[in-house]
Amino acid sequence: MFFVLAVAGGGGILSAVLREHEVSAVPVVTPLFFEQYEADLRNYIASYMDKVRLAPNDASVHAQLGVVYEANGLFTEARDCFANALRLDPTMTLARYHLAVTTQNLGETEEALSLYREMVQDRPDFAPALYRLGEVLLNSGNTEEAESVFRRVLFLRSDALAAHAGVATAMIRKGDYAGAARILDPIVEKYSNVRKLHYLLAQAYQGLGNKDDAKREFQLGANAEALYVADPWSETFPDHLQTYLLSDRVREAQAYFEAGKVQRAIEILELTYEKHPNNVAVLANLGTAYMMAKNPNKALGFFMRASEIDDGQFVIHANLARCYIELGQMTPALEAIDRSIRIAPDVARSQHTRGRVLAQLGRFSEALPAFERATQLESAKADYHFDYGTILQAAKRPEDAATQYRMVLALDSTSWQAHVELGRLAADRGDLDGAARHVEAARAIAPQQPRVVQASQQLEELVQR
Repeated sequence: MFFVLAVAGGGGILSAVLREHEVSAVPVVTPLFFEQYEADLRNYIASYMDKVRLAPNDASVHAQLGVVYEANGLFTEARDCFANALRLDPTMTLARYHLAVTTQNLGETEEALSLYREMVQDRPDFAPALYRLGEVLLNSGNTEEAESVFRRVLFLRSDALAAHAGVATAMIRKGDYAGAARILDPIVEKYSNVRKLHYLLAQAYQGLGNKDDAKREFQLGANAEALYVADPWSETFPDHLQTYLLSDRVREAQAYFEAGKVQRAIEILELTYEKHPNNVAVLANLGTAYMMAKNPNKALGFFMRASEIDDGQFVIHANLARCYIELGQMTPALEAIDRSIRIAPDVARSQHTRGRVLAQLGRFSEALPAFERATQLESAKADYHFDYGTILQAAKRPEDAATQYRMVLALDSTSWQAHVELGRLAADRGDLDGAARHVEAARAIAPQQPRVVQASQQLEELVQR
């Protein structure tokens, strides 16, 4: 996967933007390291920057520049442009919406949630913002509210595939696989080319135990792309993507990645690197490429060079941490992930990585709040709850650990690992019947797994005593 790079920070809260809308002249937003961009993209952006310089108090030209930035993955610059547009015209609905979207894309989930809530309160009929609100709620574990929001979108726009997918996802999260299948079956038949719908239907079939149908739908849903409710500005993104931040050669490399030809992708990226040795995006993508090729030593060099040029990209520091983890160097891994979190504190994956590193260093008391924060930011990730439960278990907090393992099963009923751990906790407190239930459940899911076999043997020994 290729990471879109953006500097976290800036932008500000909408209320602050609206308080400062009376200004004499609003300056043009210029990207960091603009001179390093490819000539075509630099000239393309510059043409929109010139429009701002000619009419600095025209909200529409600031917004237009923001759309160009957003289309090319420059979310920090885009957010600043939309904030400028709102300073000049606080009634600009699409600028307000895209301010929230770019905030979400920068990993500032709580701020984005607040912006979406404020917007749908003022504009309850604006379907794109409603959908995004539902998406953030769903990813935060607020499944019931998310489903309600998605249904409101469908009331406004019954043809919104993203909202149908959102309702189905919420039902799957709640374990209502039959209900999700009822929603998805007719839609998939009508829109058979939408991979996301096939992928969700596969999850529903899997939950119902229809293994053959699930396998077929998973194949049809491979490499599914996210669905959104379009708005007039996002529909223009393809026009601006004619000159993208990464060269055509880099996009060609991405196609090889998707085809599983990693080495060919690396060859293309290396050629691009020769021409653009100081391009942060090229460096970061090369680092990602070598991580995929299981060469963390090589990846480390590219990520370090990228961070030297621009140390404000949280994703670069997060990837540096990944490299150090793979190399078994936990102290520099902690330093790297802490830098990432200082830039973007509300990224669940970064908090989870911090917990893992601290646990590896034996600093369990410090690892606990990191794991807890990860589950708060993205409560629908089963593996986050499992890892949090493991650390709680090590910290002699069995009841709290059991709560996390039960959360795992609520999100993924096929987790034999959660059943094994719940079985061990039950055995520890003398509840052999409870332990037996969980071990049997684990055996039903993965009878040949060594840990399941071991748990079964240990339980038999306890019963015989």
